[in-house]
This record gives sequence, structure tokens and C-alpha cells, in this order.
Amino acid sequence: MTLDALFYGSVWFFQVLGILVVVLARLSSGGYRQVVCERCVFGFVLMLGVATMTAIWLASPHWLSLALSLCVISIAATIHVRPATASI
Repeated sequence: MTLDALFYGSVWFFQVLGILVVVLARLSSGGYRQVVCERCVFGFVLMLGVATMTAIWLASPHWLSLALSLCVISIAATIHVRPATASI
């Protein structure tokens, strides 16, 4: 098994896991699990960054997908959505 095949299999795994981690962190906002979930998000972003840099270093064609996942997860983790308020 080559490293490129390993990256191909991990691309979808990282994307799905990343979205799941961010959703769990958002759902735990204000709860007692918030700190644990935030640390999981930061750890996942670090792991995804290392995977992206490794894919670039190995000249894998999947580096763009990993980098896109990193961007989406970073934005989803930091965006703050507020409900619209009615104007008077």
C-alpha cells in the first residue's frame, strides 16, 4: 500500500470527522462539555494541518482536498451565527 492510497482513504475520513467535531462543539456551547469539545476541534485542526503539509511534501494530488477541509473546518469553528432580530 502506497502513501498516496493512504491519503486517498483519509481524505473523506478527515472531512466527515471534521464536520462532526465542529457540530459537536457547536452543540455543546455553554455546556459543561464545551472545553473538551473545543480542545477536540483544535486538536483536529492541528492534525488536519499536519496531514495537509505531509500531502504537499509528498506531492500527493489530494493536498487540495485536505487544505479545503482545513479551511472549512476552521471557518465553521470560528463563525458565530446569531438569530435575526426583528427590526422595529
